Amino acid sequence: MFSWGEDCQRGFYVKDGSGTDSTTTDDGVHYLNISHHIADLSAGRNVLAFVKSNGNAFFIQINESEDGRRARGRQKFVKHKEKIEAVSCGDDVVALLSESGKVLWLDTRHPPFTPRPLEAFSNIHVSQVACGSQHSVALTKDGQLYTWGQDCRGQLGLGTRESVCRSPQHVPSLSAIPVIQVAAGGDQSDWWSSLSPSTMVRYVKVWKKALSEILSFKPVPRNSGYANAEPLILCKFPIVMDLQSKKTVFDMNSECTQRQHQMAFGLPDKLNPQSNPIFFELRLQRASLFEGTFRELEAAPHSACKKPLVVYFDEDPNTKDVYKRDLFHHLFLKMVSEESGMFMLNDSKTLAWFPSNVRL
Repeated sequence: MFSWGEDCQRGFYVKDGSGTDSTTTDDGVHYLNISHHIADLSAGRNVLAFVKSNGNAFFIQINESEDGRRARGRQKFVKHKEKIEAVSCGDDVVALLSESGKVLWLDTRHPPFTPRPLEAFSNIHVSQVACGSQHSVALTKDGQLYTWGQDCRGQLGLGTRESVCRSPQHVPSLSAIPVIQVAAGGDQSDWWSSLSPSTMVRYVKVWKKALSEILSFKPVPRNSGYANAEPLILCKFPIVMDLQSKKTVFDMNSECTQRQHQMAFGLPDKLNPQSNPIFFELRLQRASLFEGTFRELEAAPHSACKKPLVVYFDEDPNTKDVYKRDLFHHLFLKMVSEESGMFMLNDSKTLAWFPSNVRL
């Protein structure tokens, strides 16, 4: 280990037991002959921590006297049953990452110096941890980001700018981005994605093809590569974008496709549907909306679905956009309900998939 700067030689137990070392370069860099190789090292404003190759972790406090002078204390051993893989220091705290992916928290201002596990990660495997001045960042094994601590400058990335967040919070804005490395320092946080722009474009194309297959008339074969295991989960492709972003892109693509088909029919914009037969008309009763919609869809040719949609309710001859919104709102809720039998839902009703026998 090499050390330089403020009181750089004090605090370490070196191999000869002297606590200092005579090997010093002309630039003031000191070589510290510690008995083990150092696996990880981090320094904060008032604390320094390191991990030896055998998995033992140590920290050294920097104490300040009443007259303002700062001096290092002696290194202290961090007692924990698991081996430690990595450390990161804030101003006065040390975050330790165990070999099983647990995050341990050590506050050097309050003895006894016993690290405590963060309960938020009790069932989550963490791969990286980083500390800023008074905030921390953790990256899980599956690429999800969590932050906690001071948020006065938005360093937690949660969009709330609360004064302090005492427990780790998931950063949803990055949930669909494949993050592979995180860093924190001062009042800021940084992350690094593994995708180049060209790779992102390929992922978008894969997602679009997968979603198009799911929403097509043709059944998706189980070995198609769009899903790794049965059952085939809807919207289970969080490669680049979250669900709302995917829906927005798909709606834009659908609108462009619809306009292309309208041009093929020779249909000008803003036509009156009552004076032109090239609209797909659904005449429905609110009392039997679900059954009536599927009855008319079954009777209509597939080419009719390429035409602009017009919805009439309860024999009202007027056309209103609110009728279309009502149709899709109530129809979707009815379709994904358990009573319809069209989908199977998990216990928390957050995932849906097609059963082996669909009932209409």
